[in-house]
Amino acid sequence: MIRREEEGNETEALLRAKILLHELKRAVAIESTQQGTSNFKAMARTLLSVIQVQHSVTTTSPSMVPFGLTPENVRDTWGLNDMEKLSMMKEAMRVLLPPEIEARLQTHCCLLCDVFYPTACDDTPLSFSHIHRLPHELAATDTNVRVMEGEKATLEAACEQALVEHIKVLTETTKHLVAVIKCYKLDVHTSYYTPKVEFLQACLSAMQQKIELMTKQLLVETYTDKTLDALADIRRRLEHRHQQATAKRFELEAAVHAANEDPEWKEIRERYAHVQRQIHAKRRVEQSTQGSRSSPPRS
Repeated sequence: MIRREEEGNETEALLRAKILLHELKRAVAIESTQQGTSNFKAMARTLLSVIQVQHSVTTTSPSMVPFGLTPENVRDTWGLNDMEKLSMMKEAMRVLLPPEIEARLQTHCCLLCDVFYPTACDDTPLSFSHIHRLPHELAATDTNVRVMEGEKATLEAACEQALVEHIKVLTETTKHLVAVIKCYKLDVHTSYYTPKVEFLQACLSAMQQKIELMTKQLLVETYTDKTLDALADIRRRLEHRHQQATAKRFELEAAVHAANEDPEWKEIRERYAHVQRQIHAKRRVEQSTQGSRSSPPRS
């Protein structure tokens, strides 16, 4: 029991130190426009920087000190080699800084109380009866956050593992599907497709034979033997006449082509065209003359 209380006190002290350091850095980093505090904040920022550099240089081994840097060099660089001035600055920080830090801490504590212990009505002022429990609440919240982060990491790892296994299962399933499709294409499809093609070919041949039979039956029922002989004779005569007409057409085309190539025929055509042009020219002259006669004289 005593050990638990000691651990709780250590945790509370650690959290208080963290909060104090956080508020100290914020108070130093924020520039104030109020008269009498801007110089102090700049001074506090300088002092805090010097203290941090001194701590870094002091805790560093001599072999790792860059360029022989020492705390005295740091104080000389910042102009804080006067110990009396440094003591006055520290005293000013102890006097002026704690009230501001306490006010900021009180504001944060009010907000944290509102988060951890919300009131039933918004108009009710914030209760400060649970402020002493805030370190324990913050420690518990920090612990819960770490636990949740651990659970999150565990769940993410489990999800990744499940995803990998699911991908493996899908890969195996795809392989089986490919094998089934190949088997169907090579074995099952071939064994059913070939008989189906043969059956369709047999059906097509039977339909063609049936059409031929129906055509013959229709011809037999429609035309007698005498009619068929007469139609055949007429067909032969028509084919003979068609051949004669085709031959005659070829002869006439050859004669026309030969006539077109005859020099006398060409001369006759040229003379005829010349006469036609003269006739058209005379007609145009007569029309222009008649038009000028019919138009009234100009005044």
